Amino acid sequence: MRLIGKAEVNTGRQVNLDLAKVLALFFMVLSHPFEYNGVSISKGLPWLVTFIGAHQFAAPVFMLCMGIGYAYWHHRAEPAAMCRRGLRLFLAAYALNLFRALGVLLAGVATGKDYLYGWALDETVIIDILQFAGLSSILLGALLLLRLPYWSILLTALAMSLGGSAIHMVSTGRMWSDAILGLFAGINGEDVESYFPLLNWFIFVVAGYGMGRMLRRCTDTDRLWLPLALAGTAIYLGYTLYAAPRGIGMFDDSSVMHFYHIRTGDAFICIAAFLSVAGISHFLLRRAPRRLTAQITRCASDVLRIYLLQWFFVIWIIFALMHQVMGFRFTPETTLLAGGLVFVASVLLARVKPFSRIRI
Repeated sequence: MRLIGKAEVNTGRQVNLDLAKVLALFFMVLSHPFEYNGVSISKGLPWLVTFIGAHQFAAPVFMLCMGIGYAYWHHRAEPAAMCRRGLRLFLAAYALNLFRALGVLLAGVATGKDYLYGWALDETVIIDILQFAGLSSILLGALLLLRLPYWSILLTALAMSLGGSAIHMVSTGRMWSDAILGLFAGINGEDVESYFPLLNWFIFVVAGYGMGRMLRRCTDTDRLWLPLALAGTAIYLGYTLYAAPRGIGMFDDSSVMHFYHIRTGDAFICIAAFLSVAGISHFLLRRAPRRLTAQITRCASDVLRIYLLQWFFVIWIIFALMHQVMGFRFTPETTLLAGGLVFVASVLLARVKPFSRIRI
């Protein structure tokens, strides 16, 4: 029997991808407190959490899974619906920016620290993962509306990645032009930081969409994930063991922007890392108890709500209240503990009203 047939026979929930998303969410949340309390991430466990866990195994996993999810979406035959969802995500991103900025602003009012007012403005124009998710959904929907074949969409994404690779940590010197251009290219200005420029990251969504189309026609997921997991693990570990100690590319710890303004070669390594974790997750869950897989699926279904909720704890509690107002001095250990507690609290809150009703 052919591994990838013509009929769509694998249309159910892909629980291994749910586990990959939960692990990605855990690393992402664990890393966020480090961005706001001044603890160094250049060595030790903080470096490992940030430059390994929160980089290769977080955002790329989310974006690849988003692309796969669109291939499985019940509106997949309606590209216009994809565009509308993208617009909602894009608008929600700036609503979240304002919420984050308000927490920093109140800390400035409470402490009288003038620099926090500028920080609040920076939070208003920051370009984070929700802005990218919205723009990439709109762009993918638009390309599908044009009825372009998948290979041409993939070539478009590859060309964008190559173009984005050439625009690395630049600035126009003006906040508002940086805030606009940063949606598309790797801006790192005095006020604007573009963490997820469209040119650099669209390749993940398109690659995921192609994987999803293939997965739907897979007749034997064991036969599919075994070679993918082995190849992905070998490629990722082989490159990482060479590049990480030397600070090459996305492992350059002089700035996290070397990862977020990701170049094409590093994007390929991140895709290999995704294949590794998704494939290993597939085999780990083959005989897992149903209660366990149900909890994993529930958590994966709540990913967006958990992501939104964790910013309240990170910005309002850890940064504004504890770090700025109370003057609490974080260590690497207490920062990791705080990140773990934020993850648990956000997961639990996402399951209760009114937070369980959040929809975008």
